Amino acid sequence: MRQKIFRTFVELSLGILLAIGTAAFLIHQYLKTQDEVHYLQNFGTVLASAINESGWEFLEHAAPKWLRITIIDPDGTVLFDSKLDETKMENHGKRIEVQSLLDHTMADDSLDDIGTPLNFNISRFSQSLQRQTYYHALLLKSGQILRLSFASNSLFLYTPHFTIFLTFILLALVSGCYFLATKLARSFMAPINAIELNKLHNFQDLSNSAQKLKSTYPELEPFLWRISVQQRKIDEQIDELRLKNNEFQAITKSMSDGLVLINAKGNIVSINKAARTIFGVTKENCLNQSYVTIDSAQYLKDMMDNSITAPKQTKAITRDGRDYEIRFSKISDNETCVGYVMIILDVTEKKRTEQLRQEFTANVSHELKTPLQAIIGYSELMANGIVSPNDIPHFASRIHKQSTRLKSLIEDIIFLSHLDEGQVANLEQCDVKQICYEVFDDLQEKATEREVKLQVQGEQLIITAVKRYLYELIYNLVDNAIRYNRPQGTVTVNLRSHSNKCTIAVRDTGIGIAPEEQHRIFERFYRVDKSHSRQTGGTGLGLSIVKRVVLYHYGKIKIASKLGEGTTFTITFNFNKLQELAALNERKQQALRERNQEIPQAPSTMRSAAELTAPISAPPASSTAHDLTPSSERIQTP
Repeated sequence: MRQKIFRTFVELSLGILLAIGTAAFLIHQYLKTQDEVHYLQNFGTVLASAINESGWEFLEHAAPKWLRITIIDPDGTVLFDSKLDETKMENHGKRIEVQSLLDHTMADDSLDDIGTPLNFNISRFSQSLQRQTYYHALLLKSGQILRLSFASNSLFLYTPHFTIFLTFILLALVSGCYFLATKLARSFMAPINAIELNKLHNFQDLSNSAQKLKSTYPELEPFLWRISVQQRKIDEQIDELRLKNNEFQAITKSMSDGLVLINAKGNIVSINKAARTIFGVTKENCLNQSYVTIDSAQYLKDMMDNSITAPKQTKAITRDGRDYEIRFSKISDNETCVGYVMIILDVTEKKRTEQLRQEFTANVSHELKTPLQAIIGYSELMANGIVSPNDIPHFASRIHKQSTRLKSLIEDIIFLSHLDEGQVANLEQCDVKQICYEVFDDLQEKATEREVKLQVQGEQLIITAVKRYLYELIYNLVDNAIRYNRPQGTVTVNLRSHSNKCTIAVRDTGIGIAPEEQHRIFERFYRVDKSHSRQTGGTGLGLSIVKRVVLYHYGKIKIASKLGEGTTFTITFNFNKLQELAALNERKQQALRERNQEIPQAPSTMRSAAELTAPISAPPASSTAHDLTPSSERIQTP
C-alpha cells in the first residue's frame, strides 16, 4: 500500500511536470521561431539592398554559415547556393516560393511604393536538404530572386541556455516530488504500520489498535475486527494442524512397517524410519524427491503406471535377504488423483513360520505314520494267521517296540506344545546333580547296552527351575549323547556356577556334528544322520525340547562339535532371571486362582480336566528384558 501511494503520487507529479515543461518548451520555441522569422525578413531586406547595389558575387566569400542563401535566375536556374553546389542542383522554377514570386511580378512589374522589394514567406519540406525548412524569397532589381532559408531543427541550437535551465528545473522538481512522495507515503502508512496484526488475538489488543487508527482512518476499523476474527481462526487451524502432524509423526515413527506417502507428481512427501531402514536411504536424500530415489527397480514404475486401472496393488520383494510385501494404493478425491500410499510389511518371519508349520505338519504325519504302518502290518499278519506260533513273540515284540516309539513321539509332541504355549509351571529349588543321577538311572540300561560310560563332574548346583523341564533337558541331551556315541565312549555332565550364572555342559565322545548342520539341529524332526536315528529309535524332537526348556528359563545354549571327536552342549542360566521368572509365575498363578474363585464350580471330574488342559499365557514377550533372543542367536557355534 505504501509503495502504491508513493508510486501514484510520483507518477501524478511527474505527469504534471512533464505537461508544464512541454508546454513551456513549445511556447518558448514558438516565440523563438517568430523572432527568427522577423530577423530573417529584416536580414533579407538589408541583404537585397546590398546585392542591388554591389551584386551578389561577394556572397561567395561572406555568406553566413547559419543561413542558406540562394540566388535564382528568373528561368529557375540556380546561380549561387551557400550550402550546396549550384552546378549540380536542379531547376528551381517550380519551387512554390519562386513560382509565387514570379507570378506576382508578372501581375505588377514594379516595386511597391516605398521601395521595399517583393517578398514571399513559406515553410515546406526541402527536397535538396531533406528536412522541413522556412523560406523567405525577395525579388531583386535585376529580376533575380534572393532566397533565404533555415531548417526548423536548428531552432534548438539557438536555445542551449534555456534547455539547460529547463533541465535543471525539471531535475529539481523531480527530486522535490520524490522527497514529498516519500514523506507523504510514510505519513499515510505510519498509523497502519503501528498496528501489530500478529497480536490481534484478544479483545484488548484489538481495542487498543482500533483506538489508535480511529482518529486517522476510521474507515479501517471494521477491517481490523474482521482481521482479528480471521487471525484467531487461522491460529486455531494452525494449532490443530500442528497437533495432527505431531500425532501422524509419532504414529509413523513408532510403526514397525514402512510407510511412504507420494504426491500426484510422484514426489515423496513423507517416509517413516522403518521405510528408510528397509530401502537404505536418509530423509534428506529422498524427501521431496522422485519415488525412484528409494528404489529404482521396475516394479515401482509398473505400480505407478498401472495405478489408473489397478488403484490397489500388492507386490512381494526381497531385499538384503528379507522378504517384504508392498501394498500400494492410489488416493483419489472426486476421481482426481491426489497421491499414493505405500506400506511395506516385513513378512520374513511370517514366511519362515509358515514354512516351519508346513514342515512340522509333514514331519509329524510322516513320523506318526511310520510306526503305525509297522503296527498295522504286524498285527494284520498275526490276525490273518500267516505268522507261525513260534514267530508270534517276535512279532509281538516288534509291535510293542513300535507302540513304545509312537507313545514317546506323542508324549514329546504334547510336551513340546505345552512349552510353546508357555503354561504356568511351579518353579522350585532343584538339585541339578541329583537330577543328573536320576537321568543316569533311567538311561543306564541303554548306556550299558551301547558300552557308554556316564559321569557327573563339578560342584553341587541348586537353581530355581521347573524340575520336570530341567529333567527333560538333561535327559534328552544325555540320551542323544548315548545314541550318537561310540563303544567305550563317555558322556560327561559338568556343573559349574560363577557370579550370578551357572552352566550345565553335556559332553560326549561320539561322532560329532558337521559345521553346516549345527544351525539346524534344534529344528523339529531334523536329524543329522537319519538312518542312524531310525536304528536308535529317536523321535527327532529331543533337541527342540531342549531349546524350548532353555528359552522358558531365559537361558542360552551353545554348541561346540568336531566330526569324529564329539559334541558339547553348554546351557547357561542367570540366577536373577530365574528369580524373575519365579515371581512372574507366582503372580500368574495367583491371578488364575482368583479367576477360578469367580467362576462357579463345575463337577470335580470336569474341573480336573479343565485344570489339566487349560492354556496359560506364555512368559512376557519382552525378550530384551529377559534375554529372550531368537533361537538362532542363542545357538552359538565356535
